[in-house]
Amino acid sequence: MPQATVTVAPIRVDDQQAGYVAEQGASRNVTDYRVENRYEEDPHRYMLGITAPEGFNGDAAAFVQLAAPTLLWIADWTAAKWGSVPQIPSPIAGDPDWILLARSHQLASPVFPANGTTPLYRISGTYVYGKRRPADDVTENLVFPRPPWMTPNINRKVGVEKLTRGIIDLGTGTFQLKAT
Repeated sequence: MPQATVTVAPIRVDDQQAGYVAEQGASRNVTDYRVENRYEEDPHRYMLGITAPEGFNGDAAAFVQLAAPTLLWIADWTAAKWGSVPQIPSPIAGDPDWILLARSHQLASPVFPANGTTPLYRISGTYVYGKRRPADDVTENLVFPRPPWMTPNINRKVGVEKLTRGIIDLGTGTFQLKAT
């Protein structure tokens, strides 16, 4: 039976193709970092019941649109770091079509480990934006968030080509939503 050889040595990260930003000192090291983007489209369409007992042309409801569609982007995030306050996302959007509507921050009391000298700092927040010119299909506006250690050059957009029928309905294939 062959004998296993175990070598103990520091691991050096040298993969230049990885999706990580090269270390720039301890300031980049974070304990916990999470960002979640949520998008809420409001087509301003409403359903009105038809009051005639027989309906109208067989329909029991009518639909009206009272305004152009609007889109909200809600970015929830939390960051924690041992020993110093972590980096937090800037509320300035990279796209001038996203207008900051509101922001909130929540700071937790620092927590100390057994050594009693290295505090854990945690800060959370929510930024809410409105889109000045939303795409005809909201899917074109969807972007995965990027934590501070991830390189900015990876694809994070979703796009309509990812719409697939049959996941939540009975249809098959891809489709694009059209306003009625």
